[in-house]
Amino acid sequence: MVTAKALRLLTTRYSPGLPPGVPGLHSSRAFTSAVVVSGEDGPRYPTEHELPRLVTEMDVLGVAFDNTFAVEIAAAEVREHRIGRHWVQVISSATSPYIATSVLGMAPAPVGPEGAGMLIAAPRSGMTVFMPIRERGDLEVVGPLSDVVRAIHARCEDPCNDRLYWLAGESFYPVSADPASDRVVVDPALHPIIRRLR
Repeated sequence: MVTAKALRLLTTRYSPGLPPGVPGLHSSRAFTSAVVVSGEDGPRYPTEHELPRLVTEMDVLGVAFDNTFAVEIAAAEVREHRIGRHWVQVISSATSPYIATSVLGMAPAPVGPEGAGMLIAAPRSGMTVFMPIRERGDLEVVGPLSDVVRAIHARCEDPCNDRLYWLAGESFYPVSADPASDRVVVDPALHPIIRRLR
């Protein structure tokens, strides 16, 4: 059983795929996450028998998420990176494999008069990249940003997910640009949002 001390070390890690039967899974169209125990020998998945009997699965997830944001993500570097005329936000760490969990903190991404959600990616376990969408012209960054995400994913030692997503509300939609025309390719569910953009 995980002790009270070890429970404080529970943290989440995002990955595009995890072994079956791992407790504490939380899935979306873009990512799969699981609770791990971060100890002296590095992170590992807890077994069903190690989870405290009096703590429900959602309680464990809550502790894990809180610890990840308070300890790992709070210590990460936050900077801006320019792509064309646009600035994207980058949260990263050279040592933490948990930064991609920050995509949880982005949802729900508001969709309304003030914005249309955001573009978001986690090419590395130690990195999240995002940019709010406020106008139609912001979508011109989809092609170049997709290229950057794929390049980071291909050369890093902690690859997570090589896709760029449009986070609208709590849903992650894959988004890309047609290389022949630079036309942005999105899920049909996003068409009404695009029509409202100026």
